[in-house]
Amino acid sequence: MKADSTLHRPIIQAGATLRIPASGRYFSVVEAPGLLGVKLDQAPESLLEQGQQLNADPEDQFSGVELRNLSDAPIRVAVWIGFTQFVDNRRSAMEAPTRFAPWTGDSLAAATGQRFPAAPAANNRDVRRKAIVVTNEDPALSIQVRDYAGAVGHTIFAQTAVSLPISGDVEIYNANGAAVACRIAEIWWTQ
Repeated sequence: MKADSTLHRPIIQAGATLRIPASGRYFSVVEAPGLLGVKLDQAPESLLEQGQQLNADPEDQFSGVELRNLSDAPIRVAVWIGFTQFVDNRRSAMEAPTRFAPWTGDSLAAATGQRFPAAPAANNRDVRRKAIVVTNEDPALSIQVRDYAGAVGHTIFAQTAVSLPISGDVEIYNANGAAVACRIAEIWWTQ
């Protein structure tokens, strides 16, 4: 029996399954932007999020892991696989580093929105969105914060700026008959 453990940091494409041929008794999701489908050998799939783990029976071990991206965008994850348990000794008193990512637009056309998916782009080191910042620069018209199904959760009135701690999918929407000038940015926790 090998006695090593490894931290794997793969990028998994949208909706794809990735097989990692690694053996062990312990599996931990160290970093993930959301739920992750996980199978150890031929066991049924488990849905895990960051900080959760699966362990084989003490007298048993697994020989491979399948990771399934449940989102509609590529994701970067960090998973621990091996014969020793993962102990998270990272400092928790200090917030993780962040990155400011401004939207390149400067207005929303009439009856349109801009979607911001929960999953970070796979080509950077983002882990999870901390917040979305919206400044409504219009002198009279409001804009909406909605989910992808169109349910309105918040209204941003004219000449108002808000920072909303939203890590999930979100759409900033203009329900008006005219364009609305605005600035939007995301703040991402990063590695």
